[in-house]
Amino acid sequence: MCGSVSHSVLSSLVESNSAMASDLKPSGPIVIDHKKGTVIEGLRITSQNGDCVQIRDSSNVTIENSEIGPCGGNGVKISGGDGIRIVDSYIHPETLSPGCCDHNDGIFALETSHLLIQGDVIAYGESNIEVHGGEDVTVKGNFLLNPRGPEKARGNNFQCWSHDPRGKSRWCSNITIEDNYVMSSPDAATYLYPESTEDSIGFGYTNGALVQNNFITGGHSKAGCGIIADKSANKTVFRNNRLLDTGQCGIGIADGAGHVVEDNKILNRTPIAGAGNQGIYVWRFYRQEGNCSNTSVSNNISLAYKPNGDKSGFWK
Repeated sequence: MCGSVSHSVLSSLVESNSAMASDLKPSGPIVIDHKKGTVIEGLRITSQNGDCVQIRDSSNVTIENSEIGPCGGNGVKISGGDGIRIVDSYIHPETLSPGCCDHNDGIFALETSHLLIQGDVIAYGESNIEVHGGEDVTVKGNFLLNPRGPEKARGNNFQCWSHDPRGKSRWCSNITIEDNYVMSSPDAATYLYPESTEDSIGFGYTNGALVQNNFITGGHSKAGCGIIADKSANKTVFRNNRLLDTGQCGIGIADGAGHVVEDNKILNRTPIAGAGNQGIYVWRFYRQEGNCSNTSVSNNISLAYKPNGDKSGFWK
């Protein structure tokens, strides 16, 4: 396992996934409203006061080979629509959120369908990718780096949730997170901003998610996990992921039914004082209203250290 990525590696990823800096055409904020078949390509998009790109109720929109950021708001904000593709770009809003929530995400998508995020470098957002009520969402082959919550904000590399805090609006469904390098580093000397991560990859109010073949490293939250099925998340599959030093928890099942946790490898050598410090846990956190049933945990290799040196791989 590899534990860190240097700034030079990040720079090379940016150069390969977006055009070389000299080839990008500068642009101010872009709004795409009720459009079909729009392509944004080869731009460096910045905004001092608001979102860099807004996509509203549009379909078959592609953003590719571009740099988005810094931004006064979100990097890309998507509302509704279908068939949005964000590929081979560098997205870095960088603005520190004044409070929760979703003021300065890398990508914030609200109730959209068939969203593809692939081959991007996404860094320094409140959350790097935040999806609310998304359907058929695929996040594949990206480098996700150093979200800047959670003291004032969310702090996820990826999260799918419901826009209504009680889960009464549209839920997430059919979410795929695979082949990503997901990193949270406190190293302010190497990166523009250190991480402040809660859960690196998390789900709530979700019916159906597949998280597989990802490498996830870093994090120091007392409550967060590398991967978590949180409130009202059901039928998630966490398979063949590698997790290294993700703080107090590797993989957590905190609620819901029908989960599968299999063939993952977890090594947490960085215990957090006052936290649970488990490789994998399964429990009913939301005791008044939650559910916890029919979860399968098999063929994992899991080891987590506690502050006193004790070791624990699994707790339920």
